[in-house]
Amino acid sequence: MRGIRRLAVASATVALSAGLLLTPTASADAQPSGINDCGQGWMCLWTGKNFSGRRMQYRDAGRWQNLPAQAFSYYDNRGDDAAVAPGSGGSGGKTCVDGHSRNSYAHSGVKSVYLAHTGDNC
Repeated sequence: MRGIRRLAVASATVALSAGLLLTPTASADAQPSGINDCGQGWMCLWTGKNFSGRRMQYRDAGRWQNLPAQAFSYYDNRGDDAAVAPGSGGSGGKTCVDGHSRNSYAHSGVKSVYLAHTGDNC
C-alpha cells in the first residue's frame, strides 16, 4: 500500500509539472508593462524604447514643453492630439500624434512635446 501511495504522489507531481510547463505565457499582443503605468489623461514618454526606462508625463496643454531627457517611446493616453519634436521648443520638425496612440521610436528620439486642446493638432 505504501508503494502505491508513493507512486500516486509521484504521478501527480509529474502531471502537475507537465501542466505548468504547457501553460501559455503572455502573448505578443500584450501591452508592454511600462505603458500600463500611464494614467488616463496623461501624455507619457519614456527614455527607453518599448516603453522602458524613465517615464515622464505631461497634461498641461497649449504650449511646447521641453523634456528633461530624450524620449524614445510615447503613449498619448488622452483624447486630444499632440505633437513631438526632436529639438527643444518644437524645433527640428514635428511629428503629429493622435490621441490614444503609442509609438516606440527607432530613430534619434524627441526632446519636446506639445499637447493640444483639440482632436486636430496637425
